[in-house]
Parts: sequence; structure tokens; C-alpha cells
Amino acid sequence: MSVISKRSQSGHGLWNRIETTDHIKESEARYWSRDILKKLNYLHYNIDIAHRNLNPDSLLLIGSTCVFCDLGCAVRVPHSIGGDGKRIYEKLSLDKTPDIMDKAYFPYAPPEIFYNMTETYDMFAVDLWSFGISILNMLLGSIPFESPPNQNYYDQYVDRLSIRMRVARELGLVSDAALDFMHRLLYTNPGNRLTADQALERDWICSDDGYVHQSS
Repeated sequence: MSVISKRSQSGHGLWNRIETTDHIKESEARYWSRDILKKLNYLHYNIDIAHRNLNPDSLLLIGSTCVFCDLGCAVRVPHSIGGDGKRIYEKLSLDKTPDIMDKAYFPYAPPEIFYNMTETYDMFAVDLWSFGISILNMLLGSIPFESPPNQNYYDQYVDRLSIRMRVARELGLVSDAALDFMHRLLYTNPGNRLTADQALERDWICSDDGYVHQSS
């Protein structure tokens, strides 16, 4: 499985694809989301790695596949085995996580990191929040707004997420299934977010709309 690349290449990132159009049509956005999610699930549960810098600029589009790049902040997440035989992953500190005060990362940073920088985190849940914002970016053409990264603006940013999705629903810009999928990735409580394997089972991801990607 082609999962990672050392660096993004100018003109070939998901961000470049978003910039070339008003927004990515839902069928294409689902195609890329499914591909990204399969690889994120592989990183999390096959090799125990959290990306921790997931955003459209760190997702390289090569032909009909998406490759993760810019893995300088990736970390292996230790785990133990519970009595039921399932893995129990450790929460980790912010060490080596992108500086959330960096404008490039700020819009994709989840609330638990922004408000509690001295705590430990479920790094897989961090990736799922960033993935959710990336889907919103694809479907609506932009993040809610860009602003100086500080706590007051972040409060407004999170509020604007809900407003933006509500308006999208009212105007019929995206399907209810897509909005429901994003909502389940963007819970402020990380424990309520979908995991990568759970997300792969959701209706929006599993739906077959007949879309076939044509490589340029």
C-alpha cells in the first residue's frame, strides 16, 4: 500500500486541487476521503502511527491515489493488550506536535490540544478531527475562516464550524449523510469522535455513487 512520501510536491497536493475549483464535488470528495481514511486506518492500526499534521497540504495526489507526506510530526503510539485481547493505546503529550500557533496548522488543530496544551492526548482522535476539517475544506471550498491563532479566535472558529455546516444544510450544498459524517468527526470531546475503522463503516463513505476517478 502506497501510504507515505517524504515531501509534498508543488501543484499536486489536495490543497492545490481544492484551489483550482470552487469546491470539490461530493462524489469526488467521497472518493478521496475514502482513500485517505483507508490509509489513516492502516497507519493507526497496522503500524501504530499517528500523523499529527494531517491537512490538505500534507496529502499528495498521485494519479488515482492519495499519499501522506510531511510526516515530521508523526509518532508511534505505544499500546498494551487488555484482558479482552484488544489493544489499549497510550495518550501522549504535545511533544513534537506541530506548533498550534502556526497559521498553517491552526485551522486543523482540535480543541483538546488548543485548550489543554500540558495534557496528554489520544493522538488518533487528533488525526480524525484534522481529517474532518479536511473534508469540510473539500466540500465547501474553504475552512470557516482564517484568523490570528489565539484562544479568542479559536472560540469563534469552533462556533463558525457549526454555523457553516448548518448553512450548508439549509442551502443544500452537501448531502445530509456528508454533514452527519463530518459532525461525527468534529465532536469537541475526542472520546465521541469516530475512529478510523468506525468511519470506514459509515454510510457516506461506503456509498457507491458510480464515481470513477480519471487521472490527469
